[in-house]
Amino acid sequence: MATQVSIHSCPSPTVAADIVSPVNHLPHNCLIDQDFGGQHLIVDNNVGRGDAHHQQHLQQQQHLQPQQHQQPMPVLLRTSIARSIYERMQREEQLRFFDKTKWYSIDRHLVTDELHRTFRPSDYDCETREFVDLCYQKSDQYFTHLFHSIARTILCLFMSSTSVNGLLGRGSMFVFSDQQFRTLLNDDAMSSAVEAVDSGQRNGDYCSPIDLSGAPMDTSSDHRILIDLGAGDGKITEIMSKYFHKTYTTEISSVMRKILLKKGYHVLDVEDWHENGRQYDVISCLNVLDRCDRPLSMLADMKSALRPRTGRIVLALVLPFSQYVEVSATDNHRTDHRPSEVLAIEGHTFEEQLVSFVDRVLRPNGLQVVTWTKVPYLCEGDLELTYYWLYDVVMVLKTADQ
Repeated sequence: MATQVSIHSCPSPTVAADIVSPVNHLPHNCLIDQDFGGQHLIVDNNVGRGDAHHQQHLQQQQHLQPQQHQQPMPVLLRTSIARSIYERMQREEQLRFFDKTKWYSIDRHLVTDELHRTFRPSDYDCETREFVDLCYQKSDQYFTHLFHSIARTILCLFMSSTSVNGLLGRGSMFVFSDQQFRTLLNDDAMSSAVEAVDSGQRNGDYCSPIDLSGAPMDTSSDHRILIDLGAGDGKITEIMSKYFHKTYTTEISSVMRKILLKKGYHVLDVEDWHENGRQYDVISCLNVLDRCDRPLSMLADMKSALRPRTGRIVLALVLPFSQYVEVSATDNHRTDHRPSEVLAIEGHTFEEQLVSFVDRVLRPNGLQVVTWTKVPYLCEGDLELTYYWLYDVVMVLKTADQ
């Protein structure tokens, strides 16, 4: 029985470098590739635009003592707010000019023939751009971010960071767009489902259940069923749910569960969701394994709950991999944040760890890769930065006996 945690929203971020941490994945999940802002300017509040004489005096002092100041003397900055604003400006400049093709590119020479064959390239599409643009719109709300920062500091004393984010309505995530989801499930049957949704039949007249493999489906039960494990605020669930007749979710955060219920989703218990005898056509597990107390048990639970022959798992995982359990369903007071089950993933690069994950985790547990892609795991920003991101692999899996 697997214990899971929420991961569609999370704790406070840290800018580390070429990889920037989403609010739910902690700084230990970041890589340092290049310095994000290297310079530090200190500004004195007493030196304003009109105080040219004071500025000139400071400059003269520097020239009078060249031995003591080999580098130009920085202007002193005494207020943390001014320093914070300037440092944010530096990070924002780096972020705006960051090459976003890195989010999606891989070194094909470092992956196996199987992974090379099943790779589906993604790109910076319209929906991803819209999410980033929305983050920039919200970034101007300085006092809202300031309030959230103060509120988080207080509320985190009483509840998990995930629940705090849900309560404040902040830290929404973006894993993949609708088009990227459809590309991963790339077959004629999925195209038929898309046409049904686009024509408005999905919420009106009955539309025939679609099987991902193109084979006829058993329509005697609840038709086509999705379950999203660790669904968070349900925004990513919304992308997938329109292709299914019924959608179930699980979520450990009580605040997030209320949000999911308000959106009309069936919320199941995080411990026994797989024990009701229901078989799911698609089980999505997006960025949960590295925040789950027993990830191997969760993989086994997902495998057992799939509809035979046609069921699929949509799995997202942050790479480089780092396990951290924010809160457990069975132990809310644990302090070490270490999982009960450790995934033996090796390697240093994205590609090396991906190959290791497939060979050492998926294959021994009877799971096979159907398609996969690389995308950024994006999160709305805060006072520090407009948005945060990590490298994410999104995979469609089937059981090895299919």
